[in-house]
Amino acid sequence: MKDKILPKNYLLPKQGSAMHTVFIVALILLIVFVATKIYKAVKAGGKAIGEELGDIAISTQTGVPKARITVCRDIAAAADRAISRVIFTNYIFWVTDDTLVAACNRVVSAQEASLVSTFFKELHGESLKDIIEGSYMVEASRIKITYRNSFR
Repeated sequence: MKDKILPKNYLLPKQGSAMHTVFIVALILLIVFVATKIYKAVKAGGKAIGEELGDIAISTQTGVPKARITVCRDIAAAADRAISRVIFTNYIFWVTDDTLVAACNRVVSAQEASLVSTFFKELHGESLKDIIEGSYMVEASRIKITYRNSFR
């Protein structure tokens, strides 16, 4: 039996057919999908490297150990979650005292309290001390915060 030589474009649909158009569109979508995945991976890697270098610089400047810097970011985020805001206005509607006190009491030094204040200010531009000392919390809750005077 003689081997048949297949044409060069055997697996591709014929040009001008609907199948050819679908094939080209699918190929373009696949290329876009792969390029997007590569871009996101590179972006995430760059962000991780940037955060690592940033943490080293923050640790050097503040004296807060690198391992605790992530904790300080988490504390600032938890403090932010304890505050209910009016949509689109950024006006503080309600502060959950117990949640804010629990978040602030995770701080173990005055330097960390200052760093948490900085991270919190980056989130909304507000001072954590103004929220703690302002009319948003009752005094019975405020006195439970260990490093109350170290927040800025």
